[in-house]
Amino acid sequence: MDIPGWRIRLDGSVVEVGSRGGVALSWRVPSPRGSDTEVLDGYRGAEERRGGDGARQALLAPWSNRIRGARYSWGGRDWDLGPAADGTREALHGLALEAGFELVEQTDACLRLRTTVSHPEYPVPVRLQATYELGHTRRGDGTDEWSLHLTLEARNLGHVDAPVGLGWHPYVRWMGGREGARVHVPAHLHVDTDEALIPLPGDAAFSEVGGGSVEIASPVGLDDAWTGLSTHDGIVSVVLDHADGARTVLEAEVGPGADLPGAGIVQLFTGEPLVHRPGRSLAMEYCQFMTDAVNRPELHDALRLAPGEARTLRARLVQTL
Repeated sequence: MDIPGWRIRLDGSVVEVGSRGGVALSWRVPSPRGSDTEVLDGYRGAEERRGGDGARQALLAPWSNRIRGARYSWGGRDWDLGPAADGTREALHGLALEAGFELVEQTDACLRLRTTVSHPEYPVPVRLQATYELGHTRRGDGTDEWSLHLTLEARNLGHVDAPVGLGWHPYVRWMGGREGARVHVPAHLHVDTDEALIPLPGDAAFSEVGGGSVEIASPVGLDDAWTGLSTHDGIVSVVLDHADGARTVLEAEVGPGADLPGAGIVQLFTGEPLVHRPGRSLAMEYCQFMTDAVNRPELHDALRLAPGEARTLRARLVQTL
């Protein structure tokens, strides 16, 4: 690993995590075919990481996805997050992408990192703590189930309420190629957007999904979100069945305001615009709130995090081969 960071392992499963952004760079699991299988399409070297192409495995905090024009209103005033280095005004994916994370605790199979993020046009500083943990279960049929758990906590360090919504942005490699793969999203609503990928105003942002679930074969050209998620014991499960018979499942604990459209989304991105390895993986993202949530008054109460309080995202990837 030529990027500064840490490595944890369990029963032959290995994850590498970089200090910049606290992102998972690689997750390899033992294959029954006799060699390790790479699950993630992470940054391959320091040059790719510096470019930040695709926000691979990004920890999305204290907001996820885009904010319309990088401007929003909160707490009785207007805020302007300003343009990115390339001049775009998207305020894309929060403040953690380039933050330096420090080690809090490490064991063989568990890693805990911490940083504090702030911005002059965001109401408060936020302390972030990210915990990665590996799991392994031998199932009754003799197959191995490997898991990578993420717990992401954000704590309001300021003296006023702040809008906080968390997310995770893992890219999963196609195993056996994209043709023949199939993904299932248990959702009742599609999030409809404009050309800038900002959800449409009001109820126009949501269209019904027939049957309450989405099945997509050989996914291509996707940068789509769904909400109105169906859960089991408060957990949503997004299933990717690979062409070679492997299966990857993204599971996430649905967070605050889960009964509201736009509170709890699954985003799928097939990555054709990426600079590196375009279309070679599927971003399977869970976010506590929809894109531009801070500009939707109906979500403000759910977004609101009081001084001293914390909000937590719990998610995991589960891999069988």
